[in-house]
This record gives sequence, structure tokens and C-alpha cells, in this order.
Amino acid sequence: MIANPCSGRDNSPERLGSLLASVREAEVHWTEGPGHARRLVREALARGVRRFVAAGGDGTVSEIAAGLAGAPGEPLLGILPFGTGNDLARSLGVPLDLDRAARVLAEGRERSIDLVRIDSARRGLMVNASVAGLGGDITSGLDHEMKRTWGPSVYLRMALDNIASAGTFPALLTLDGREMELEVANVVIANGIFLGGGIPVAPLARTDDGLLDVMILPALSAVGLFGLVPWVLAGRQHLSRKVVHLRAASVRVEAEVPMPVTIDGEPWGCGPVSYEVQPRALRVLCPVHPSVIPVRYRLS
Repeated sequence: MIANPCSGRDNSPERLGSLLASVREAEVHWTEGPGHARRLVREALARGVRRFVAAGGDGTVSEIAAGLAGAPGEPLLGILPFGTGNDLARSLGVPLDLDRAARVLAEGRERSIDLVRIDSARRGLMVNASVAGLGGDITSGLDHEMKRTWGPSVYLRMALDNIASAGTFPALLTLDGREMELEVANVVIANGIFLGGGIPVAPLARTDDGLLDVMILPALSAVGLFGLVPWVLAGRQHLSRKVVHLRAASVRVEAEVPMPVTIDGEPWGCGPVSYEVQPRALRVLCPVHPSVIPVRYRLS
């Protein structure tokens, strides 16, 4: 198990010990900062370890997954959702209740999901979703205390705070070689359904279909953006004529102005950025009967 001590929920050694009671020969390693989880994965793989558990949020899961990608012996990843958002766990149907999630480690089924190769000023891998434009710089303003105080709602709060001052920018999008130019406020490139702590930003996305769901929010007034909020929170934005929904295996987003980008909830810098699906590149443990994660917000 690779555990992030700065996760949003209590993951004391005592708590982890109780959750691992049903797992034989488990050892716990704590991350010390960005990049450490990947180094721990590399060291464990060299020792012959092939079963891993991520005890943290989406950033921790993403870093461990990147370390496992392409490793020999088909390593397997389980998730204990200790983070603030836990959006990949939600998309995979992993229970957010930690005791139930721990049972999946012993009783779950194995399946393969897509990874997404990122190419920009730096390279990496994504497991869940990326945001470019409005929302792309939200996570840079969050600290550990804000996440603990607000929980998953911190992302919604920050997004609403940013709508009023949101700008738009001309973007060139290339999807499977086809180019399109338009003025946008926001572009989400999604492998999973959820983003921002349970908001179903890409409700039709599937983690194993070999495609990215691209949700494009064109240029709208602040009033127009606020009007879309209930649709997004209820997972119905793909039904709105104001939102463009496309699918592709490879996507590139370019802009002439600085375009903040996040990858799996972590700041990534500014674009341009390219995304390419790596089909079924990660083996994960999921419930035999995946939980139906309810939409946290509904239209009145």
C-alpha cells in the first residue's frame, strides 16, 4: 500500500491497519511529496511486488498508475478512496465507505481500464480527467486545510467563484486528426465520469472504451454559464445545446493565450496539450457488483 499522509480523510496507521486486516502480507509506505509514489512503485516492482493499493485521492492514484504502466507481470491496483474528490473510484464503482472499499481488495474482480498519455511541456499519464480553461487553475488555489474543511464541495465552491470572472479564448482542437476552431470557456477531456468530487462532468464516459469524452463549453456570458450549472451538477449537460460533446481516441488543445490545465486534479501548467488513449493499459480491482454512485446534486 502506498499512502498519502496529506489525503483529505483520516488515514492514520491504526486506521490503515484495520482496513488491511483481510489482506495477507501487506506493507504500508508513506509518500513524502510529489513523485515519491512513483519511485515507491518502481522500487516495489524491482522486488517482485505485483499487487498495489493506493490509499489517497486521484493525484495519488494517478501517480501510482503512471508507475505501473507498461510494467511486466501485469501488476494490479486497488483503491482505498482517502482523497477529497475520489473521482476515479466513483467512476469504477468502488465504494466510498472505506470498510466496504477494503473488502474489494480481498473479494473484488479484476478488469482493465484505459490510460491516457499526456504530451505538453512535460509528459505523463492520466487516469481520470483533464480540464483546460475555466477550472484549469482552480486546484492551484486549494490547500490541504481548505480540502479538509470543505471536503468534496471545495471544488464546486471554487468553480462558482471563478465563473463570474471567467474569460474565454480561441482554441484549436484536433480530434483524431480533424481540426475545429472555436471560442471556448472550458474544455474537459475525460476518461471517467466524475470530476471535482462527484460532479458528473462526462456522464457518458467509460473507462475502458478506448475513447475520450470531450466536453466543450463554448463562450457564454456569466449568466449563461450560471444557467448551465444545474445541468452539469445533475449530469445532463450532454443534453444541452450549449455544450458540445465529442469522442475521440486522440485530442490536442491549443490556444494563443495562456490556458491553465489540470491532470487528475493536479495543476499541470499551461497548454498546448495532447491526449492519446492507451487502451486497457491498467489492471484494477473493482467490486463484483459496482456501487451506483448517486449524483450529489439534482435539478430542483
